Amino acid sequence: WREGTWGELIEKCLESMCQGEEAELQLSEHSESPFRLTLASFTQGRDSWELDASEKEALAREERARGTELFRAGNPEGAARCYGRALRLLLTLPPPGPPERTVLHANLAACQLLLGQPQLAAQSCDRALEREPDHLKALYRRGVAQAALGNLEKATADLRKVLEVDPKNRAAQEELGKVIIQGKKQDAGLAQGLRKMFG
Repeated sequence: WREGTWGELIEKCLESMCQGEEAELQLSEHSESPFRLTLASFTQGRDSWELDASEKEALAREERARGTELFRAGNPEGAARCYGRALRLLLTLPPPGPPERTVLHANLAACQLLLGQPQLAAQSCDRALEREPDHLKALYRRGVAQAALGNLEKATADLRKVLEVDPKNRAAQEELGKVIIQGKKQDAGLAQGLRKMFG
């Protein structure tokens, strides 16, 4: 097994092991010597449907914290898995559910953008904005996702809405500038194509 961090590596390995099985782990080709892991025993955890609402919320908070830690460590894939697990736990709670669902959707979108998944990021932002229409991070991330998808009008609308609430938001200013430039290039290309067609 080779992965980016020991925690991720051990977790992935344990998920696939049987009781009494041994595995040899190495963080990278350049690390010193392999690490031997033995699964002596394990206790099956309770399924999510067996947990009450407060237990689900507590587990979701743990997953969110772990996801944030992984994101800050530069592991958006691991963070996305944690945010996804937290959201699945909270989905079974009666509406409207805990307010952290909004943040989880917005955080998941940040991961999806870094992983090159703008369509999924836009959908995650939509879910966050259904719950909290003025969530600035979700608006910003949806704007970035829409720009990546070539939906420049939608991107402009989201980024302008961020700047209406927070005019000094540097990231939104920069992204809006990029979108405007991208739009001008698109318009110039369209004009050139029309001239060729009708000229």
